Amino acid sequence: MSLERLAARGEAVGTDAAERARDRLAARASLPPGVDIAPSPQGIVLSGKRLRRRYVTDPELRNFAR
Repeated sequence: MSLERLAARGEAVGTDAAERARDRLAARASLPPGVDIAPSPQGIVLSGKRLRRRYVTDPELRNFAR
């Protein structure tokens, strides 16, 4: 196996693992009420009203984002 093929295969395996991890996080149901989660190509996106303030004051939301 050539180095190029090995590198391409490693990249594909890494991409697949990242997508599975992103989908697993997006399916997590233990978010506070009013907070939505959606997968995106870059990772996951949290959305909701006053999310920045809630992130500071809500320990459950802070722990999820780690």
